[in-house]
Amino acid sequence: MIGSCEVSHAKGRTRLLALVAALCAGACGAHPELPERPRLVVLYATCSLNRAYLEPYGAARPTPAFARFADEGLVFDRHHTEAGQSGIAFASLFSGTQAWRHGAYYHPTLLSDDLTLVTEAFAEDGWETWFWSGQGMGGAKLNYGQGVPPEHVFRRRKDDHAGLTANDADFEALLAGLAADPTRRAYVQVNFTLTHHAYAKHIPAADLPRVTAEIATELGLSLAELEETLALYDANRLDLQWDYPRTVARLGLEARDEERLAQVLEAFYAHAVAGLDEWFGRFLDRIDAHGLGEESLLAFTSDHGETLARPTALFRWGHGLQLAPEVIGVPLVVRGPGIEPGRYGGVTRSIDVFPTLAGLAGVPLEALEHTWDGTDLSLAVRGERAPPEQVAFSHTAIISPAQMEKQAAFELRDRYFPDSDPAHMWTAMRVGDVYYVLRKLDTSDWGLQVFDLAADPGLEHDLFDADDPRHEEATNRLSSYRARLIEGYLRVLQEPGHELPLKEQLRRLRELGYVK
Repeated sequence: MIGSCEVSHAKGRTRLLALVAALCAGACGAHPELPERPRLVVLYATCSLNRAYLEPYGAARPTPAFARFADEGLVFDRHHTEAGQSGIAFASLFSGTQAWRHGAYYHPTLLSDDLTLVTEAFAEDGWETWFWSGQGMGGAKLNYGQGVPPEHVFRRRKDDHAGLTANDADFEALLAGLAADPTRRAYVQVNFTLTHHAYAKHIPAADLPRVTAEIATELGLSLAELEETLALYDANRLDLQWDYPRTVARLGLEARDEERLAQVLEAFYAHAVAGLDEWFGRFLDRIDAHGLGEESLLAFTSDHGETLARPTALFRWGHGLQLAPEVIGVPLVVRGPGIEPGRYGGVTRSIDVFPTLAGLAGVPLEALEHTWDGTDLSLAVRGERAPPEQVAFSHTAIISPAQMEKQAAFELRDRYFPDSDPAHMWTAMRVGDVYYVLRKLDTSDWGLQVFDLAADPGLEHDLFDADDPRHEEATNRLSSYRARLIEGYLRVLQEPGHELPLKEQLRRLRELGYVK
């Protein structure tokens, strides 16, 4: 139902058409009546969001905007991304395929013109397409906004705290135009970063003293103790992230120091999530204020998650170089016409988002070049079909040659990922709640690990059994997947133009703190 009096005449016309369709369905045995098509579709994708910090996924701290959105929408409980690195993950999300086809194995990488992106699918169907591009590793300048006219692309930097969420004059003008003209339809794509490490760096300078004091009080620390901990982290951030045990030993940290460090960083991360919740709430409020809430199909997700200080994690306070469930398992909540609130229990993938949004919006894909591999889950989302059984595949990122050249050596990282050779990639797949990881083990041999994510989300108990035929089959499937990834990477290397100039690569890597 349309929620604005300015477009009531469109509602009447739409209902008349729906009535005719329903009569035809009753007479001819056709499919049941479909819900009204939305006029605003939004794919709202943030970066480095550990979904355990959102109320719909069990967070202890309140996130009221997400809680309200989840109460009104469908929460996906087993949604997985392709990789824990933004360039790869956004390529998967926007193109509906994985690296073996889209060609992004590390960032920054230019996305190929040979793909059909979700933006192009909506543009081909006559929708206006818009892109608020705030995550530089998956932005329009790297070709992640194909199908969006240049005048509809708005580049927002990581310190642009108003524009990143499209809560600005350009977005307000679009909403006003949609409310005034019931014949307009718009697809809006938003990506940005707020919860990316280093977590305190995203706080505006004017707010930092207040936030720091509040967190010190919350943790029962003096301001001097908190600032000392932050300074320790800032001076050793990459070492702590990629070489934690040796860095702790080098710095002489005791157990209480490690605990304090973990508490401080977790508190700043939680503060960033609270800020994201406020941004998202304002975003929803502006849509509702223009009477477009019931005509909007909104999907909230993240490119990947974030590992904090889990004791069983190989790497801490990061995302790209391990297949941690809190990195690969990401939030997805969808709200819109014809979608009943509830929980979606099937395994879903980032590659499914593109065809599913198209299906929910009534965007035909038959005439487009079919370069995506994801599944249209729109019938399952509407409750007209049971969720299909799917397997979600993921892999680690490759450290780019530029990044490897400009970074110091880290013993723990270099033990598993010593260079940019794609042969070092780990692969994983989720089948129901069983999580299989094919990786280089501490013995330097390759082996399979098996975990039950429902009973063991922290990956403490490896269930691998060499005599279990299911585990042998999983090893073979993951080996084949890895071989396909390697083949795709070697093919991409032969294609001109997939890499930015070295200077530009380093600028983007420094912007997100990957190199100094």
